[in-house]
Amino acid sequence: MSLLPFVLVPYMCGYGGLAAATTCLTTPALVNVAWLITEANSVAAAGNIDAMSNVRGRKVYIFHGTKDSTVRPGMKIVLALLVFFISFYRLH
Repeated sequence: MSLLPFVLVPYMCGYGGLAAATTCLTTPALVNVAWLITEANSVAAAGNIDAMSNVRGRKVYIFHGTKDSTVRPGMKIVLALLVFFISFYRLH
């Protein structure tokens, strides 16, 4: 089984509305990936989403097009998304 996220930003990165989501896309250096991981685990512990440990051992595909006008090539938010998922391979 594999996971193919259809998202532009890591889970919870847009928490706080449009301004927060815009920050994720335009200023990825300000994205606190450690906080996003903690929040995802908290939401999972509350039973609102599946356990993030379910990601461990799964294939995760992240596609990023060169002609994407929203998430432009070279944007570090794609790296943040990768770090977000990689963390669940190591932490649990």
